Amino acid sequence: MHLQSILMFAAVVALISAAKQRSHILMAILSLEATSLILATMYSSNFSYLSEDYLGIILLTLAAAETASALGLLSTLSRFSGSDSLSSCSFSSF
Repeated sequence: MHLQSILMFAAVVALISAAKQRSHILMAILSLEATSLILATMYSSNFSYLSEDYLGIILLTLAAAETASALGLLSTLSRFSGSDSLSSCSFSSF
């Protein structure tokens, strides 16, 4: 099996996992971030030119920074409400 096929399968599994996690915010965000990192890896592995490799590294760095900020925000929200269940969060108060 080729690496691209394995990565595509992993991206589909991560998207399905994100769709099934309708009650827990953190698991849904982790699944979506896994999908974006897998797709960025696929993008960077498809090209062999030097400038496009740097573009892939930049894309991975931005994805990691976005992941850290999103998880920081969501962990703050879950600490505030005491749970990561969507039913316990009231976003109208923010």
